Amino acid sequence: MPDRLLIIGGNAGGMTAATWARRQSPSVEITVVERTLDIAYSECGMPYVFSGQIASLENLVRYQPQELAKKYQIKVLNQNIVELLNVSSQFAEVQNLSNQKLKINFDYLILATGAKANRPNIEGLNLAGVFTLRHMPEARKIDEYLKTTNPRRAVILGAGYVGLEMAEALRMRGIEVTVIEQSQKLLGYFDGELKTQIVNELTNQKVKLILGETLHGIVGRQRVEHVITSSGIINTDLVIIAVGISPEVSLAHASNIRLGASGAIAVKDTLQTNFPNVYAAGDCAEANHIVLDKPYYLPLGTTANKQGRIAGINAVGGQARFAGIVGTQAVKIFNLEIDEANKMGFWAKAISSRSVSRAGYYPGAERIDTTLIYDERTGKLLGGQMLGHEGVAKRIDVIATALYGRMKIEDLLQLDLSYAPPFAPVWDPILYTVRNMK
Repeated sequence: MPDRLLIIGGNAGGMTAATWARRQSPSVEITVVERTLDIAYSECGMPYVFSGQIASLENLVRYQPQELAKKYQIKVLNQNIVELLNVSSQFAEVQNLSNQKLKINFDYLILATGAKANRPNIEGLNLAGVFTLRHMPEARKIDEYLKTTNPRRAVILGAGYVGLEMAEALRMRGIEVTVIEQSQKLLGYFDGELKTQIVNELTNQKVKLILGETLHGIVGRQRVEHVITSSGIINTDLVIIAVGISPEVSLAHASNIRLGASGAIAVKDTLQTNFPNVYAAGDCAEANHIVLDKPYYLPLGTTANKQGRIAGINAVGGQARFAGIVGTQAVKIFNLEIDEANKMGFWAKAISSRSVSRAGYYPGAERIDTTLIYDERTGKLLGGQMLGHEGVAKRIDVIATALYGRMKIEDLLQLDLSYAPPFAPVWDPILYTVRNMK
């Protein structure tokens, strides 16, 4: 009898785990249980559907269940909820929309239960026109609302990545947008000169940004009509709640699977949990932070796919390792590219420079602002931020690679980066920043 692998969760981490488990083992029986209709889709692409840059939400779906059954011999039970998970006895009980129950026995288990959108404790969250954006069912509701009600005004709670991407998407539809952020920072990190540039870009695009403000309530009869903040009332037809996410670990917690300090599932570099036959991957799991050298929770699509691959290989007998993350993130707000490689603690010192994306004489050269953060005692690179209209996203990958390699700040100056006038100046912005260290 072949081994049986059960995967709970059918998006990035779970489906990547399933397909790589099949590559590793042609004989293992693989079952994926997913609570929603859709599987294997891009959550990151949703705002670009609302802006009209991508034609349909269907374009974000990579696989249908029947395709996986045919191509990989993977059984997908979508629209099924795991009601009971017994890790010690190695079985799960699931229930579908018709209340039919099924018992699934397993030899190995991968938890890829993802994360859930945070919701503030305020009145009015259940009014029509109030949404979070995390999964495809929520995206379909937003898409339908935009098409059927044609809202003129929107309030977005949260100036993180999702919040600002949605601000761009809704402005591209001609909707008046107000973004409310409780802190004084943008994207959770940006302050000072870089923050000023982001604020200027948002202002130029007619996005009203309110920092240091608290949302106290959402008001309307059946549909949202206005929101109440710490300084007044804002009329609106649409509210997007974008105040972060939390790992979905209810099954893990009930099954005595150990959680880390962050609240996500604690895993080894093999993606094993405290049960040797149970693995976890994606937005429900921690990862080792290479710079900090400790478990960390930073849910990203890239991490989910990488962890899913490792978990899938190892669950069926492979021996792969996940080295960890450095926290590389990127966002585009209107014409502005904003990127960061995670920065944390230590005796941190920052150096900044202003350079250009191409040779200064070449047409189309754009300004790039770069900040690098390093440990003043050891010289160890801790992170960086870049901002500009072009050429930022790939350069931040250089910083991410340097962080992965645990390089020192002065080591960057030795990098032999590519040069041609249409693509870079002789002194690339990263090298230029280090060269001008005092």
